[in-house]
Amino acid sequence: MSDLWVTFGPWFKVRITRPPVLYVYLGPILERSITIGEGSSPVDAKLGDNQMTDIHVFGKDKAGLPGTFTAAWTVDRPDIVKITPDATGANCHVEAAIPPVLGPAVITMTDTDNPAIAPLVFNFEVTAEEVSEIGATIDPPTERP
Repeated sequence: MSDLWVTFGPWFKVRITRPPVLYVYLGPILERSITIGEGSSPVDAKLGDNQMTDIHVFGKDKAGLPGTFTAAWTVDRPDIVKITPDATGANCHVEAAIPPVLGPAVITMTDTDNPAIAPLVFNFEVTAEEVSEIGATIDPPTERP
């Protein structure tokens, strides 16, 4: 199976390989790679203090075919990350909280239909984003006292 490349304009592209590894490129430089294990947990991820992402989960039966489940999402630090599961529970929007608080937060997804299934754990670290531009202002001149 060949790699899957997705290009978003001239400077941003994503490559997904098998076994699942996600490579994110910004310009010609590799920005970040994330290893995604099917059914493995925990998964470590980073978010800038002004960023968001989505988690997509799926269930398989013993034959490896798509199966049904009822997802329950929790976060231990809602002051660091905000989670918003969709109506199906199979997708969850994750974003840095406003106002931003830096630090770790653990998101857990459990199958409420079958408590014997190990929960999926996502360890997020919210970090300060680097400055991309520096600006200045100068106050109007005033007379000395």
